[in-house]
Amino acid sequence: MTSTRARSTVGLLVLAFVFAAAPGVGAQQLQDLQAMGSGTVETNCLISLAPRCTITTRGTATATAAGTQIFSGTYVIRVDVGASAALNGWPSGPEPGGAQQGVCVPATYGGEFTAANGDVLTFANVGTVCEEAAPGSPYHFNGTFRITAGTGLFAGASGAGMVGATFTREGATTFVKMSGAIKFGI
Repeated sequence: MTSTRARSTVGLLVLAFVFAAAPGVGAQQLQDLQAMGSGTVETNCLISLAPRCTITTRGTATATAAGTQIFSGTYVIRVDVGASAALNGWPSGPEPGGAQQGVCVPATYGGEFTAANGDVLTFANVGTVCEEAAPGSPYHFNGTFRITAGTGLFAGASGAGMVGATFTREGATTFVKMSGAIKFGI
């Protein structure tokens, strides 16, 4: 027969194992991150993309982690255009049947998402901005992001992924999509 003391010891060992194996309150879990939004763009890249011009987009966005909405709020993303412009492909010039080329330039800076309750998720980004065609045409930012900080629900968050945005010139609609991984407390 098993004594009461032995059963109590076994019970305590089972409970200890369950609590050790289960994530604790506030434990961080790696999850799929999907965010998208639309808004407006402000830029001093008036005629064409050029070194030292800045592109800033802001608007509304929603994001999900592992399929569950984690916020609905606003976003701001800024990219500062670097040097070393290159034509964006072939064919070049206004030949018959050929499209006029724009330029592609490196760009980097960062941004943040702000939830309706004020929680903030901050990230850095780096990538390339390319005009679709001739100077002054719509342009795209394609790059990567890395989560750098957060507040509230996102305090201590980390993660990374891909970011893409499309822009037309001053005051026009901008679309942003971010896909990656996020680790934050639940």
